[in-house]
Amino acid sequence: MKALNAGESELGIIIRGEASEKIDRWRSVFDPYFNILPPHITLSEIPFLDKKEWSLKKNEIEDVLSGFRTFEVQVSKAGVFTFPEKVLWLKPDDRGEIENIRKALGFVCPGYFKDLSYYIKHITVGFFEEEKRLFRAKNILEKKFERILFSVERISYMVMERENLFSEADYIKL
Repeated sequence: MKALNAGESELGIIIRGEASEKIDRWRSVFDPYFNILPPHITLSEIPFLDKKEWSLKKNEIEDVLSGFRTFEVQVSKAGVFTFPEKVLWLKPDDRGEIENIRKALGFVCPGYFKDLSYYIKHITVGFFEEEKRLFRAKNILEKKFERILFSVERISYMVMERENLFSEADYIKL
């Protein structure tokens, strides 16, 4: 994971409640950054808007998100990235809402949202030095994983407040 500096931010979906607890059980085993970031789905590029820029853009972002409502996400599959980092992740399945939210946000904050053809929505579960360990962990996760269902009710503006603490600084309700 790229080192984050104090003040850096992102826009994302923080997973809450029982779903968060289930995902954190796996993250506590495989993710050395488990205590730094809550389980989430990243929407924007990092770094995103700083706090001053966020306060200037928030109303525009709220307007663009006003057409979206709470939606359900199901998690039932694992995946891996092998380059540039070796990452174990969970695949969130929705009905296209996440991609549509990213498209809408791209009109308000161009440059912070990758082309959808390159974006793979995911929930990071762990980082690995060796591919062999990555695939072994994926096999373990797939054998023991139980489906997770959660609601997305808001989009979170998260900021690295200080070393080793990345938290929700603000949010926009759907």
